[in-house]
Amino acid sequence: MPVPVAMPKLGMTMTEGAVVEWRVRPGEYVEKGSVLLVVESDKAEFEIEAPCSGYLRHVYAPADPDRALPCGTLLGVLTESADESFDAESFRERYRPGPEPPAGREKAEAGSGGTTGQGRRRILATPAARALAKKLGVELEGIPGSGPGGRVTKEDVEARAPRVSAPAGENRREERVCLEVFSEGQGEPVLCLPGFGTDASVFSALLEALGGGYEVRAVNPRGVGRSESPPQDVYAVEDLARDVAGLLREATHLVGTSLGAAVSLALAALRPDLVRSLFLVAPLFEPDPRLRAVLRLWCDLAGGDPAVLAAALVPWLFGPAFLEDPGRRQRAERSLPRLLARTPPAVLRRYEAGILAWRADLDWKALGIPATVVCGSEDLLVPEGPRLASLLPRARCVVLPGAGHGLLFEEPRRLAEELRIHLAWAAGT
Repeated sequence: MPVPVAMPKLGMTMTEGAVVEWRVRPGEYVEKGSVLLVVESDKAEFEIEAPCSGYLRHVYAPADPDRALPCGTLLGVLTESADESFDAESFRERYRPGPEPPAGREKAEAGSGGTTGQGRRRILATPAARALAKKLGVELEGIPGSGPGGRVTKEDVEARAPRVSAPAGENRREERVCLEVFSEGQGEPVLCLPGFGTDASVFSALLEALGGGYEVRAVNPRGVGRSESPPQDVYAVEDLARDVAGLLREATHLVGTSLGAAVSLALAALRPDLVRSLFLVAPLFEPDPRLRAVLRLWCDLAGGDPAVLAAALVPWLFGPAFLEDPGRRQRAERSLPRLLARTPPAVLRRYEAGILAWRADLDWKALGIPATVVCGSEDLLVPEGPRLASLLPRARCVVLPGAGHGLLFEEPRRLAEELRIHLAWAAGT
């Protein structure tokens, strides 16, 4: 029986991916669990294993790193034997994507085509789309589906809704700020906060490598994605921490990178009762002249071609080993423009002003929360990770040799390993 191979959904924010390489050629045999192909999301490459043993009978999506395909797209097909009867076009016409797992703790109704028992035609939609439509009071009827086979996706529902967000707390101006939050899994709560000019998708590779056992949420901060953007001149780190505090109802493990790490620290000082532990990746500490100059360059170039901005930032974000690898560097230069284009230039300016005003003038002795600081030995932008760790009463410091500032790109598997160690350590304290 033919077995389809489809574009997987790797991480809570992934909606599309590209086929980078087929490791098996059509007609060749592959063992179950062996690497069949390599796909790329916005953030990283993933090796996809064969779902069964058999022969690769047909490839519907040849390797093309520049061609983005929606999750669920048919990529290829395996058969048990090399001479099994198989018609590629007929299989393509019959193929329907499998159901997506529901996000968070919501129970999503499995979508399918066909009719109900009363003969009324059901709308083809993903479970996440059905759950979101129900939550927002949006009718699926009449929404054009952009997914495979015309399926209505979560993004299609979002386009019909005025906003998809989770309420955050009150800031000092008593303004209510709504933030877009992605969620998946069940278990101990973990909240992920991205850095300057990035969004929740930067955690995709890290969370895929981390595995299950946790209720993981990743936040798009003010002005990013569908999160609200208050018209203030400065997005102060303390106000960003108050935004996040409004999302928490219990003590939570915070995973913050760069600016997100500074927000995590500020929240721990503001509301220690809401913070179970801190996992700080390349943490922003005190901006020096080099960081100030790079932030200015970033903001100045943000209104132009995202590819130019990405090319200018790559030497500052990554370590020598990454830069010397042509494949990894090219993949970063392909994916970074899409990521960087998601934050409007005016919003970047507000974050820049907040970073320049940030002073980590905290009561360090009172911050007795278990903390792990992970930094790259070649981080040009924020080189003071070890000093920050020395100020925290209960901190581990992990320095990754040869790595730069963009650790979520450079070392996702190592970060996942360190995060597992950190969570186990925090649970035992």
